Amino acid sequence: MYGILNWNRPLPGWISSFKTEELMICSNINQVDGAVNVTAVSGISASRNLMLRKAKELGIRWFFILEDDLDILNLEGFKKYIELMDKFKIGVAYYPYDKVNIVLNTIQNPCLIIRLNEKNEEVYIARNVGSILTAYDLTINNLEYDEDLMMTEAEEYVHRCSKNNIIPYFGLHFDIPKSWEYFRRNPGYKTERIKSQEILSMDKNMVARKGLVIEFQSDATDLLIYLFEIEKKLGNYPESAKHI
Repeated sequence: MYGILNWNRPLPGWISSFKTEELMICSNINQVDGAVNVTAVSGISASRNLMLRKAKELGIRWFFILEDDLDILNLEGFKKYIELMDKFKIGVAYYPYDKVNIVLNTIQNPCLIIRLNEKNEEVYIARNVGSILTAYDLTINNLEYDEDLMMTEAEEYVHRCSKNNIIPYFGLHFDIPKSWEYFRRNPGYKTERIKSQEILSMDKNMVARKGLVIEFQSDATDLLIYLFEIEKKLGNYPESAKHI
Protein backbone atom coordinates (compact mmCIF):
# COMPACT_ATOMS: atom_id res chain seq x y z
CA MET A 1 0.00 0.00 0.00
CA TYR A 2 1.10 3.58 -0.72
CA GLY A 3 0.43 6.36 1.79
CA ILE A 4 0.46 9.87 0.31
CA LEU A 5 1.43 12.61 2.77
CA ASN A 6 -0.16 15.84 1.53
CA TRP A 7 -0.39 19.28 3.15
CA ASN A 8 -1.92 22.42 1.61
CA ARG A 9 -1.15 21.38 -1.98
CA PRO A 10 -2.98 19.60 -4.82
CA LEU A 11 -2.39 15.86 -4.86
CA PRO A 12 0.45 14.83 -7.21
CA GLY A 13 -0.62 13.66 -10.64
CA TRP A 14 1.21 10.36 -10.32
CA ILE A 15 -1.41 8.96 -7.91
CA SER A 16 -3.35 7.97 -11.05
CA SER A 17 -0.61 5.37 -11.65
CA PHE A 18 -1.92 3.35 -8.69
CA LYS A 19 -5.13 1.47 -8.10
CA THR A 20 -7.37 3.49 -5.77
CA GLU A 21 -7.61 0.62 -3.28
CA GLU A 22 -3.78 0.64 -2.98
CA LEU A 23 -3.77 4.23 -1.70
CA MET A 24 -3.95 5.82 1.71
CA ILE A 25 -4.38 9.60 1.49
CA CYS A 26 -3.19 11.50 4.55
CA SER A 27 -4.19 15.08 3.75
CA ASN A 28 -5.62 18.16 5.41
CA ILE A 29 -7.45 19.25 2.24
CA ASN A 30 -7.86 16.28 -0.16
CA GLN A 31 -9.71 12.97 -0.24
CA VAL A 32 -9.95 10.26 -2.89
CA ASP A 33 -13.02 8.06 -3.32
CA GLY A 34 -12.14 4.41 -2.82
CA ALA A 35 -8.86 5.12 -1.03
CA VAL A 36 -8.24 4.94 2.71
CA ASN A 37 -8.55 8.59 3.75
CA VAL A 38 -6.82 9.81 6.91
CA THR A 39 -6.98 13.42 8.03
CA ALA A 40 -3.45 14.81 8.35
CA VAL A 41 -2.60 16.60 11.56
CA SER A 42 -0.09 19.35 12.24
CA GLY A 43 3.41 17.90 12.40
CA ILE A 44 4.84 15.49 9.86
CA SER A 45 5.75 12.91 12.51
CA ALA A 46 2.20 12.76 13.86
CA SER A 47 0.78 12.33 10.35
CA ARG A 48 3.28 9.58 9.57
CA ASN A 49 2.29 7.79 12.77
CA LEU A 50 -1.40 7.99 11.86
CA MET A 51 -0.67 6.24 8.56
CA LEU A 52 1.57 3.61 10.13
CA ARG A 53 -1.10 2.75 12.73
CA LYS A 54 -3.78 2.50 10.06
CA ALA A 55 -1.59 0.30 7.83
CA LYS A 56 -0.91 -2.06 10.76
CA GLU A 57 -4.62 -2.14 11.56
CA LEU A 58 -5.28 -3.20 7.95
CA GLY A 59 -2.65 -5.95 8.16
CA ILE A 60 -0.39 -4.38 5.54
CA ARG A 61 3.17 -5.72 5.31
CA TRP A 62 4.85 -3.54 2.67
CA PHE A 63 3.92 0.09 3.21
CA PHE A 64 5.37 3.17 1.47
CA ILE A 65 4.96 6.72 2.76
CA LEU A 66 5.37 9.14 -0.14
CA GLU A 67 5.55 12.89 0.39
CA ASP A 68 3.72 14.99 -2.19
CA ASP A 69 6.95 16.57 -3.48
CA LEU A 70 8.23 13.17 -4.64
CA ASP A 71 8.62 12.69 -8.39
CA ILE A 72 8.22 9.10 -9.64
CA LEU A 73 10.27 8.31 -12.75
CA ASN A 74 9.76 4.53 -12.88
CA LEU A 75 7.25 2.48 -10.87
CA GLU A 76 9.63 -0.52 -10.88
CA GLY A 77 11.55 1.24 -8.11
CA PHE A 78 8.92 0.20 -5.54
CA LYS A 79 9.38 -3.49 -6.40
CA LYS A 80 13.15 -3.09 -6.11
CA TYR A 81 12.88 -1.58 -2.61
CA ILE A 82 10.69 -4.51 -1.49
CA GLU A 83 13.21 -6.99 -2.92
CA LEU A 84 16.06 -5.15 -1.18
CA MET A 85 14.31 -5.18 2.20
CA ASP A 86 13.17 -8.78 1.90
CA LYS A 87 16.63 -10.05 0.96
CA PHE A 88 18.52 -8.20 3.68
CA LYS A 89 15.80 -8.51 6.35
CA ILE A 90 15.55 -4.80 7.09
CA GLY A 91 12.42 -3.05 8.36
CA VAL A 92 12.90 0.39 6.80
CA ALA A 93 14.48 1.78 3.62
CA TYR A 94 14.20 5.09 1.82
CA TYR A 95 15.25 7.16 -1.17
CA PRO A 96 18.25 9.04 0.27
CA TYR A 97 18.81 11.97 -2.12
CA ASP A 98 16.24 14.55 -1.12
CA LYS A 99 17.14 16.60 1.94
CA VAL A 100 17.50 20.06 0.40
CA ASN A 101 16.00 21.64 3.52
CA ILE A 102 19.05 20.88 5.66
CA VAL A 103 22.01 20.08 3.41
CA LEU A 104 22.36 19.56 -0.31
CA ASN A 105 21.90 15.79 -0.41
CA THR A 106 20.28 15.74 -3.82
CA ILE A 107 23.64 14.77 -5.35
CA GLN A 108 23.79 11.09 -6.35
CA ASN A 109 26.63 10.06 -4.07
CA PRO A 110 26.56 6.48 -2.74
CA CYS A 111 29.52 5.99 -0.45
CA LEU A 112 29.86 2.30 -1.40
CA ILE A 113 28.81 0.18 -4.38
CA ILE A 114 29.16 -3.50 -3.49
CA ARG A 115 29.03 -6.38 -5.98
CA LEU A 116 27.39 -9.16 -4.01
CA ASN A 117 28.05 -12.28 -6.06
CA GLU A 118 29.02 -13.73 -9.43
CA LYS A 119 25.55 -12.83 -10.76
CA ASN A 120 26.78 -9.21 -10.65
CA GLU A 121 24.00 -8.24 -8.23
CA GLU A 122 24.84 -5.00 -6.44
CA VAL A 123 23.75 -3.05 -3.41
CA TYR A 124 24.41 0.66 -3.00
CA ILE A 125 25.25 2.09 0.41
CA ALA A 126 24.34 5.71 1.20
CA ARG A 127 25.23 8.03 4.06
CA ASN A 128 22.12 10.16 3.74
CA VAL A 129 18.76 9.64 5.42
CA GLY A 130 15.87 10.64 3.17
CA SER A 131 12.19 11.20 3.85
CA ILE A 132 10.22 11.82 0.63
CA LEU A 133 9.97 8.04 0.07
CA THR A 134 10.13 5.65 3.01
CA ALA A 135 9.42 1.92 2.78
CA TYR A 136 8.43 -0.20 5.79
CA ASP A 137 8.15 -3.92 6.45
CA LEU A 138 5.51 -3.75 9.17
CA THR A 139 5.99 -7.39 10.13
CA ILE A 140 9.34 -6.52 11.72
CA ASN A 141 9.05 -2.76 12.31
CA ASN A 142 6.68 -1.47 14.99
CA LEU A 143 8.44 1.81 15.76
CA GLU A 144 6.77 5.22 15.48
CA TYR A 145 8.22 8.68 14.92
CA ASP A 146 9.06 11.15 17.68
CA GLU A 147 6.24 13.67 17.35
CA ASP A 148 8.29 16.41 19.02
CA LEU A 149 10.54 16.59 15.94
CA MET A 150 9.58 18.21 12.62
CA MET A 151 12.69 18.26 10.41
CA THR A 152 15.09 15.76 11.95
CA GLU A 153 12.40 13.16 12.59
CA ALA A 154 13.66 10.83 9.84
CA GLU A 155 17.26 10.78 11.12
CA GLU A 156 16.14 10.14 14.71
CA TYR A 157 13.70 7.42 13.59
CA VAL A 158 16.25 5.57 11.45
CA HIS A 159 18.85 5.81 14.22
CA ARG A 160 16.35 4.26 16.65
CA CYS A 161 15.68 1.54 14.07
CA SER A 162 19.39 0.69 14.14
CA LYS A 163 19.32 0.48 17.93
CA ASN A 164 16.39 -1.96 17.73
CA ASN A 165 17.98 -4.21 15.07
CA ILE A 166 15.46 -3.18 12.41
CA ILE A 167 18.42 -2.12 10.25
CA PRO A 168 22.00 -3.24 10.94
CA TYR A 169 23.77 0.14 10.94
CA PHE A 170 23.24 3.87 11.09
CA GLY A 171 25.35 5.85 8.62
CA LEU A 172 25.74 2.97 6.16
CA HIS A 173 22.27 2.59 4.65
CA PHE A 174 21.04 0.09 2.06
CA ASP A 175 19.74 1.55 -1.19
CA ILE A 176 18.73 0.08 -4.55
CA PRO A 177 21.22 0.54 -7.41
CA LYS A 178 20.82 3.89 -9.14
CA SER A 179 17.71 4.83 -7.16
CA TRP A 180 17.79 8.27 -8.82
CA GLU A 181 16.68 6.62 -12.06
CA TYR A 182 13.40 5.73 -10.35
CA PHE A 183 12.71 8.67 -8.01
CA ARG A 184 13.70 12.28 -7.34
CA ARG A 185 12.50 15.32 -5.47
CA ASN A 186 10.13 17.27 -7.70
CA PRO A 187 12.33 20.00 -9.23
CA GLY A 188 9.38 22.41 -9.14
CA TYR A 189 9.14 22.22 -5.36
CA LYS A 190 10.23 25.43 -3.61
CA THR A 191 11.77 25.25 -0.15
CA GLU A 192 10.89 27.88 2.44
CA ARG A 193 14.46 28.23 3.68
CA ILE A 194 13.88 30.76 6.46
CA LYS A 195 11.02 28.75 7.95
CA SER A 196 13.05 25.56 7.53
CA GLN A 197 15.98 26.97 9.46
CA GLU A 198 13.69 28.08 12.27
CA ILE A 199 12.15 24.61 12.54
CA LEU A 200 15.58 22.96 12.36
CA SER A 201 16.77 25.15 15.23
CA MET A 202 13.72 24.08 17.28
CA ASP A 203 14.49 20.44 16.54
CA LYS A 204 18.10 20.83 17.65
CA ASN A 205 16.97 22.35 20.93
CA MET A 206 14.52 19.47 21.46
CA VAL A 207 17.22 16.90 20.70
CA ALA A 208 19.50 18.62 23.23
CA ARG A 209 16.79 18.64 25.91
CA LYS A 210 16.09 14.94 25.39
CA GLY A 211 19.78 14.09 25.44
CA LEU A 212 19.55 12.25 22.13
CA VAL A 213 22.85 11.11 20.65
CA ILE A 214 23.08 9.86 17.07
CA GLU A 215 26.06 7.61 16.48
CA PHE A 216 27.28 7.03 12.93
CA GLN A 217 28.73 3.71 11.81
CA SER A 218 31.84 4.41 9.72
CA ASP A 219 33.67 1.07 9.56
CA ALA A 220 32.37 -0.95 6.62
CA THR A 221 33.98 -4.23 7.77
CA ASP A 222 30.97 -5.42 9.78
CA LEU A 223 28.66 -4.41 6.94
CA LEU A 224 30.64 -6.50 4.43
CA ILE A 225 30.55 -9.50 6.76
CA TYR A 226 26.79 -9.03 7.18
CA LEU A 227 26.28 -9.02 3.40
CA PHE A 228 28.61 -11.99 2.95
CA GLU A 229 26.70 -14.11 5.45
CA ILE A 230 23.38 -13.37 3.73
CA GLU A 231 24.77 -14.26 0.30
CA LYS A 232 26.25 -17.44 1.75
CA LYS A 233 22.85 -18.48 3.17
CA LEU A 234 21.32 -17.87 -0.26
CA GLY A 235 23.84 -20.26 -1.80
CA ASN A 236 25.74 -17.59 -3.71
CA TYR A 237 29.06 -18.56 -2.06
CA PRO A 238 30.42 -22.05 -1.36
CA GLU A 239 29.95 -23.25 2.22
CA SER A 240 33.73 -23.52 2.56
CA ALA A 241 34.20 -19.79 1.94
CA LYS A 242 35.67 -18.12 5.03
CA HIS A 243 36.50 -14.60 3.95
CA ILE A 244 35.03 -11.85 1.80
